[in-house]
Amino acid sequence: MGSDEGYTLGELVDRLGGDLSLPASSSKRAYRFAAIEMAGPQDLCFVSSPRYRSKLTDCKAAAVILRAGDTAHAPTDLATIVVADPYVWYARAAMLFCPQPKSEGGIHPQAVVAPDAIVAAGVTIEAGAVIGPRARLGQNVWIGSGCFVVKML
Repeated sequence: MGSDEGYTLGELVDRLGGDLSLPASSSKRAYRFAAIEMAGPQDLCFVSSPRYRSKLTDCKAAAVILRAGDTAHAPTDLATIVVADPYVWYARAAMLFCPQPKSEGGIHPQAVVAPDAIVAAGVTIEAGAVIGPRARLGQNVWIGSGCFVVKML
């Protein structure tokens, strides 16, 4: 069940929590997130600030993630998922829709790592990354290509 197949609203609520306002919409499938103004029938969006409440009226998303206090501003035929913190729910859902690739760890030959840097087990350092003197990388950290990690003094 990756982002290619999307997730039903019911699956998302089961995995991430929340209350689905229209139980009949639990089989509706969403494939991605979009801005509330651009969201279509296969998109999810979220409202985490009162300034976006007015946009709910014209929203065409499969569902909107929002706080309980914002539900009164949503049309009754718009599926909503009510959560404590819409932004946190979105961040957790984004990990489902866009999973990070797995890595066995390792340092690319074209990465530069200072001799006194501390690199824990399972760390991945991609080509062109620079790990500066006395920097510390915890277990399973992923440093992307072109990133610089330095210890602040």
